[in-house]
Formats: sequence, C-alpha cells, structure tokens
Amino acid sequence: MNLHVDRSRSPRLARAILQRELLPGTPLATTLSAVFGSLESVVSGLVGLSGYRGLMRRALHRAATRCSSLLAIEPTSGFPRDGWSYLIARIGEGHAEACAAELLTSAIEQLCGVIGRDLTYRLIDRTWKGLPGEQTAVCEPVLESKV
Repeated sequence: MNLHVDRSRSPRLARAILQRELLPGTPLATTLSAVFGSLESVVSGLVGLSGYRGLMRRALHRAATRCSSLLAIEPTSGFPRDGWSYLIARIGEGHAEACAAELLTSAIEQLCGVIGRDLTYRLIDRTWKGLPGEQTAVCEPVLESKV
C-alpha cells in the first residue's frame, strides 16, 4: 500500500504535541528532549533503536530543508533528545521551537510512510493522550495493492 501524507495535518499535530508539553517555567531544551525521548521510546519499541535512528536521520534531512538551523545538531546516538541547548543558544528559543516543530512534523510524516496512518496515530495517541483536533487522519492510503 502506498501512503499519501497529508502535510496540512501533520504540522498541526506536531504543534499540538509541543503545546501540550511546553509548561511555564520548564526550560525549552528540557521539554524538547522529553518530547523526542517519548517519541524514541514508543517508536524504537516497534522498529528498534536503529530503525528509529534511521527514521530520525531521514526526518532531520527533510526538516532541514525548511529549517536549515537543524543542520547544527549532530545526529549522534542521543539525537534528537540531545543537542537542543546548543541549538537554542545559537538561534534563540523561538526559532528553535519552530525547528523542533518541523522535525517532529517530518518524523510523523516518515512514520506514516513506514508503518501507516492507523499505527502512527495509535502510537501518538498512546504517548500524548487527548490531543485536540484532527490528529486521527495524519496520513491516508491512496492506493491499495492486491498482491
């Protein structure tokens, strides 16, 4: 089955996740590390740690076309949990938050392409319960193969 990713919905979902996690008084780097740590936990449980890292390298590559500042983060073994303090110091909190939203959007789109809409939504829903809005249709099948 080929999957079409609805790119108008995945950014809203990414922003909803970040808005849920951004708490007054909590440093942005701590929040972003926690968000991507949660994503790593749930996705690596399904595709393994190396699968998660591969997915995130691809997500970084795609997100960097919309936010070139992401190229300053080295995709080390701790990426993208680590590296946010460095990026925030370089580009400021507002821009770093926008870059994080781009990276999370790209990760959601990549995940839809790998495991499909339904499982992607279930994983996100399990991790961030009760998100508002249209998260149930992040990516939709456009062609069913009968092989």
